[in-house]
Amino acid sequence: MTNNRNLFYLANSFSEDSGGRTQATFTRAKILLDASEKSFILTFNFKRDYGEIYNVVRKKRNIPLSITFLNMFEFFAGEELYNNKTEQLVRFNKKPQFTYEFITEKNAYKVYNNDVQFCYVQLDQYGTCVYKDFFDNKKRKIRRETYDCYGLLKLVTYLNMLTKKPLRKIYYTNKQRMYLRIDYDRENYKEKQCIVYDEEEKPCRIFLNKLEMAKYWVANLNTTYLNSIFFVEDRKLDGVIMNNNYSNKAFKSVAVIHSNHLKAPYNFGAKINQFNGELLADTSSYSAVVLLTDQQLKHVKNQFGLQPNLYHIPHVKVEQEKSYNKEKDVYKIVVISRFVKMKRIMDILEAFKLAVEKVPSIKLEIWGTGEEEEKYKKFVEENQLQEVVSIMGYTNSPHEVFYSAGLSVITSEYEGFGMTILESMTNQTPVIAYDFNYGPKELIDDDINGYIVENGNIIELANQIIEIYSVY
Repeated sequence: MTNNRNLFYLANSFSEDSGGRTQATFTRAKILLDASEKSFILTFNFKRDYGEIYNVVRKKRNIPLSITFLNMFEFFAGEELYNNKTEQLVRFNKKPQFTYEFITEKNAYKVYNNDVQFCYVQLDQYGTCVYKDFFDNKKRKIRRETYDCYGLLKLVTYLNMLTKKPLRKIYYTNKQRMYLRIDYDRENYKEKQCIVYDEEEKPCRIFLNKLEMAKYWVANLNTTYLNSIFFVEDRKLDGVIMNNNYSNKAFKSVAVIHSNHLKAPYNFGAKINQFNGELLADTSSYSAVVLLTDQQLKHVKNQFGLQPNLYHIPHVKVEQEKSYNKEKDVYKIVVISRFVKMKRIMDILEAFKLAVEKVPSIKLEIWGTGEEEEKYKKFVEENQLQEVVSIMGYTNSPHEVFYSAGLSVITSEYEGFGMTILESMTNQTPVIAYDFNYGPKELIDDDINGYIVENGNIIELANQIIEIYSVY
């Protein structure tokens, strides 16, 4: 029998390529379907192509139609904004009074009036307008019009011509009705007021900022649906639940901690960080607070004392159907990660450089995207590793990548759990991990299903790789 709970998962935002935290949210929503009457995933930001993102994510993440995506902007619009498949594509058309210069490599037009450019038009692959930028007679950007994937105007942003910061944003429905205006302070550019308009485009509600809008929306859901439980995955959304004065009944809420609560060096006794640390110091605002590892739970209890609403619930191991039609390449080492400093992928490259000198048959694939990509490429080129190291880009199929390899490596400064360790082992690929907080010691049985090396020790990491391949 279906339970009468209504479960809401506050994800803030997601994209087609969102990572571990978003994947964990989707997995939790699917697992708890039988424990709920209805399940919803909430997003709080505006995206021109959320409709397409929903469709891709449903297919890619295997999310059933019984889980509903809800968006705050659609709530205030009072109608569907993102997934109206009845709309025909509105392709960009030139106007005869203007002159157009097509920029082939950008699939865009520069638009001129009397030889003076006043507009830039960005198109998508179908010839539909993505956005239009407008300029004054000194070519300073003063306005941007944003269109959805059907070519319908959805947002007009007025800009400070010097700083390019927003001064005002006006949002429109599919029928081009204004439903929201957000004004920004001209000095600090923070939100000053958010005005919601009714069907006759008359102001019907005013909020101080989008956080207050979010509180109002979530309070409305809490009042509308019986036995509602709100799972807050992103610490930026804690304020939506805490001190919410819009709801006429108390919130049942669960905070899920996805990361470390400590500042560098990220070990027990270090200072707490702004988000997870401050919440864990006082968990009374939530019905329950979930930690993903038992080690972090022990650290929190030792640091802040016993709090009755703390729980340890790890991520689940989802078995994969092995239909990859691939042989394992035991000499291939893989890394799947964001390309950011805290992942310490440079450590992996340094260790691999040492290891490949002893074991020339090994090769390394690094999958992901991020700000440090050029740094990795430069290291590979400078050390003439192009034949054995490949920077592969983002993957939509992490399980296939892990399944294809003989070994994976993770060297983060910290994690809340280390989801890639679980994904790798699920695909029969052992993991070498630095001994960081939190995850490796709870997921890896050293020298059985993986290997744990001293945190930050590149030489030991290299030696462990060499030792593993010495048996082949």
